[in-house]
Amino acid sequence: MRTFNQIRTLLFCCISTVGLAQGEFLNHSNSIAPKGSSMSAPKTFTPSVFTPNAKPKPNNTSSILEDKKLQFAQNNNFANPGDSYKEKLNNSLQEGGQDNKIFRKDEYFGEYKLKADHVKITYRDFGYVDGDQIKLLVNGSVMISEITLQGETRSIELGLEKGFNKIECEALNEGLSVPNTAEFQVFDDKGNLITMGQWNLATGFKASFMILRE
Repeated sequence: MRTFNQIRTLLFCCISTVGLAQGEFLNHSNSIAPKGSSMSAPKTFTPSVFTPNAKPKPNNTSSILEDKKLQFAQNNNFANPGDSYKEKLNNSLQEGGQDNKIFRKDEYFGEYKLKADHVKITYRDFGYVDGDQIKLLVNGSVMISEITLQGETRSIELGLEKGFNKIECEALNEGLSVPNTAEFQVFDDKGNLITMGQWNLATGFKASFMILRE
């Protein structure tokens, strides 16, 4: 049997061995530094979805009433349809002068010799279709007392006398837009174009041309 001194020596050796192993574990490079040591544990950082010191942007969005102001006057569905014609009339007066002097003259489109016994005349309003009217005369006699000019082309056939035939178109009015405007073409009995032109007349003035039938 072992003596008491042998047992005590064996216990002392075991305790020393355990203490040495614990010391090696505590001195491992990955160990947490003991309290009071100059080493410190690494700090963790969690990125933020918000920018530091970010200030909220001012709200520059204006209200619907500010961006789209209600303009009842411009969108009035009960406006007078005659206002547009008044505007055209005022514009025409500004172009032609307040008393419309520039259109106060007759217009002559020349003299032509033909062997045909009649001619075909086409006509239309080349400006605003605003109710322009004319009167057709031949050698001073009224052939048609009133013709209303339209946007589409219309035509008439006119018989010719031997000798001179002075054909005149007199402006009966100027419609709602100054002046009286028309475009015309003259063809012989075989469909050949004889002459063509446009006029701008004040009320009472005439556009004319002469045809000499041989």
